Amino acid sequence: TWITTNTLLARYNLAAALVMGQWAALGSPGARDNPQAPRRIENRLRQMRLAGPDVNRLLTEPERRDKNALIAALEKRLLQGELKDKQKAALREYLDSQGDLDEGDLLCAIRLVMSTPEYQLT
Repeated sequence: TWITTNTLLARYNLAAALVMGQWAALGSPGARDNPQAPRRIENRLRQMRLAGPDVNRLLTEPERRDKNALIAALEKRLLQGELKDKQKAALREYLDSQGDLDEGDLLCAIRLVMSTPEYQLT
């Protein structure tokens, strides 16, 4: 019951903001209740200097190079189980479309896994 159509989009946006290091994606919570709140929140978030995860520390070099190893590593680090076959195929299709993976591609793969129902229920 805690995952609704309203909260799911917010969860996806939070995952994107955390992974990509872009707090602007979160919008301005509390604007209706307190017009000063968004400015205070934005200022505080800027002070935090949010950055996405360091893929070089999160994933080994072989995991960053081999797409099958990457998917297995993301499942192991982010989920309590495995992705469903359809989701794994979609993630693999994304990775294959990128050719040689760079840091941005790896961050997008992390964000995609964080946007799955399996992650939301982990």
